[in-house]
Amino acid sequence: MYKEHCSPKKDIMQIPKKEVKARILNAAKAEFLNYGFKGTSMRNISKIAQISTSNIYNYYTNKNELLKDVLKPLMNKFKEIQTNHNAPEFLNLEVFESPEYKNTHIELFVDLICTYKEELKLLLFHSYGSDYENFRETFSDNQVKIGKEYLKLLKINHPDININIPDFFMHTFSSWIFGTIGELVFHDVSEKELRVILDNYFTFTIAGWNKLIENSN
Repeated sequence: MYKEHCSPKKDIMQIPKKEVKARILNAAKAEFLNYGFKGTSMRNISKIAQISTSNIYNYYTNKNELLKDVLKPLMNKFKEIQTNHNAPEFLNLEVFESPEYKNTHIELFVDLICTYKEELKLLLFHSYGSDYENFRETFSDNQVKIGKEYLKLLKINHPDININIPDFFMHTFSSWIFGTIGELVFHDVSEKELRVILDNYFTFTIAGWNKLIENSN
């Protein structure tokens, strides 16, 4: 008598490494968002991903390393933003009056928030206990250095401007940016509202910086 054989269950060894890693990352992001970094266990990630815990450790040695990979696209975006901050096309006073300059920044932040909303929530509200828990301070400190360099470069083209802006003010301003982003992602503001709020934000801040650095004579 013919006996029908069921197809064997797909073994984990048959799953491409790229797919395994994607399943781990997706499960980890969901768990980090639900329970925070400290409340998430590799065992729960394993259950959600349907990947053995031992196999997860073949890819990541600990939770910090896993969180770092989850947030890697966002970190790359932040690096891109900071790298482009002092681009030559921004080193003139005309940008402070230019609608294109403001619109460029609005679109930049709309893209950041819409593309990385979950990663931003994770970074800003659920990373306590990880290597990223003080990221806002670290980013702001780095932004102060970039901002001071920007002002020095701007003064080469416009010698009469005032660049004696206190470091702590610049740090506070950078931190305020994160506070604004945090409010926007926490309240799940729609893209339409986002554009209006960011337009108001950049109208206010660009005018403020323009006033601060106006002719020092």
